[in-house]
Amino acid sequence: GMKVIGCGRREERITELNKEHGVNIIPYKCDVSQIKEVTKMFDWIKSSKDSFGALSLLVCNAGFSTKETLMEGDPDSWIKMMDVNVIAASLATQLAIKQFLEFAWTMDK
Repeated sequence: GMKVIGCGRREERITELNKEHGVNIIPYKCDVSQIKEVTKMFDWIKSSKDSFGALSLLVCNAGFSTKETLMEGDPDSWIKMMDVNVIAASLATQLAIKQFLEFAWTMDK
């Protein structure tokens, strides 16, 4: 089967998922709103290729919204939301595609 790496701000949540569902998700602590942390995670994935295999799938599942209406909201919360919902997903996709292209030879055709 496929090896799954799960990232999140709280590594223990991934460990709890493993216990609750009897799965083996490899936890990696990463705040996706932080560009340096996302880049570091993809560097780690690339350097772990011999242990886990080349990256072959990316699921961008982080996201949140605020309860405020547009009239009640504030720009700081919008920026945080855009950092997680748009910037992080775009950066992760870019970094994943680079690895897909670099290691395409390891994929079954």
